[in-house]
Amino acid sequence: YAADYLAGETGLALGDFGVLAGYELLGSDKGAAGGPRALQTPMATLHKFNGWADLFLTTPAGGLQDLYGGMSYKFSKVTFIKGLNAAVTYHRFDSDVGGLRYGSEWDASLGFNLGSFALLAKFADYDARRFGVDTRKLWLQAEFKY
Repeated sequence: YAADYLAGETGLALGDFGVLAGYELLGSDKGAAGGPRALQTPMATLHKFNGWADLFLTTPAGGLQDLYGGMSYKFSKVTFIKGLNAAVTYHRFDSDVGGLRYGSEWDASLGFNLGSFALLAKFADYDARRFGVDTRKLWLQAEFKY
């Protein structure tokens, strides 16, 4: 059994504006006994890396290629809401072997601070393209610092 792993990301920040682009490959061994088997990372935080809709918490047998790009902005001139920030990321998901298109996903977030509280809203919109099911998820998160 042999499956490749590759990851690369680059980013640029200009003042409050940021952009990033990256690629991650969770490879597949198409010649494995019993059919293709993909690289699995059961202890990883895949929600952070392979889309917030969480469709790829287990790598499909054909592997996973994640090509992504995003933008972020910190609203530093908005003084009445501390730490106001927004981000959006696009993912294109494909298989490592077999030429399958797994679909695409848009992720967006908006966060800010209210004194000792930090609030974050995250939204994911996955378009399955005949792989799985279209999925939309919304998270609301609160953090208290003491």
